[in-house]
This record gives sequence, structure tokens and C-alpha cells, in this order.
Amino acid sequence: MMAVVFAIWGLCFGEVLEVFPGANRVWVEVENKRSQPVLGLVADAEDAPGWLVFRSGKVDVPARGTAELPLSLEVVGAEEGQEGRLVLALRDAGGESWQVELGVRVVLPKQDDLLSNFPDPFNPSTRIPYVLAGRVRARLEVFNSLGQRIRTLVDEVQGPGRYVVIWDGRDEDGREVGVGVYFFRLSAGDFCKVEKGMLLK
Repeated sequence: MMAVVFAIWGLCFGEVLEVFPGANRVWVEVENKRSQPVLGLVADAEDAPGWLVFRSGKVDVPARGTAELPLSLEVVGAEEGQEGRLVLALRDAGGESWQVELGVRVVLPKQDDLLSNFPDPFNPSTRIPYVLAGRVRARLEVFNSLGQRIRTLVDEVQGPGRYVVIWDGRDEDGREVGVGVYFFRLSAGDFCKVEKGMLLK
């Protein structure tokens, strides 16, 4: 398979991927250098630690293009500092495969944070990642450039960990919003932070 994986959340392979207790969503960015598309690309985790539950999405990678393959890594019953290794095997619908070895380490988040959305600019949807250091009521809202709240994406008590929410570019009533700059605000206890993203059509 003439496809090259070149990033998992910006990490180079051979480095250690830090994961939090509970659910972790990461994306493998794949570049296809051949002139034919790579269809039905999925990932399997071989020799994964017993405390790591692995699930893979599926993606088609266009010819001479890139795509993001979503992965779910759920940490169950592991203590902070536990480490392990897994072999990440990418396979397409034709049976071709490519493998890399990856280290994983369980860490606890040290502070709340709202990270930059990706992709950005986006159309029609974007992912908004954030981190909670403790159990707290989290509220993630979307505002337009006039300061009007157009969508509440999260409003619930959540435990420590990394979260990723997808915004589909729609308001509370399910209507598509217009092109422009939008602001994402995370409130969690005394913590509050705003990031911005650009919706294109």
C-alpha cells in the first residue's frame, strides 16, 4: 500500500502517546501517494495492553490526497503512569496492510484546557477538543461574531479526561449557519476559555 501515516495528534511514531483514563479520541492522518484511492482503511491494535480498549473508524483516502482515520482508545482500570506498547496495523479493503509500533502511557490531566478546533477552516464540520482535570460541570457553547449563542454542544458533569465534540455547522434548531468566524467557549467551574474557528462554504 503506497500510503504513509505521518501523524497521530502531531506525534511522530516511536514517541509515546499519552492517554487519559476513560475515553480518548485521536486521529491518524494518512497521506496516499499513489494514483488510486485507498478504500475502506481501518486500523487494528495488536498486542495492546489489557487496560486499553481499541476501536477504529473507517475512511477512504483519495488518490494523491489525505484523510483522517478516527480511533477510540478507552483506558479502563489503569493507574497513572502505567505504560504499554501496541502495534497499529492499518488495512484497506483490498487486504494490503502497514504496521507501526506505538507506546502509550496513562496520565492524568493537570489543568482544564480548550484546544484549537480541527480542521480549521472547516466545511461542513469541525472537531473541538478539550481537557478536564477533575470532575466538573462542563459547558461548551458556540457563538457567532455578534456574540450571540447559536448552539450549546455540552452541558453536563464530566470526569477528568480528554474529550472531542463535533460541531456540524448547525444551530440549536438544526439550521445550517452562514460563512464566517465562530467562537467556542468552554466553561468548567472557575475555568473559562474561548477559541475561534472559520466556517467556509
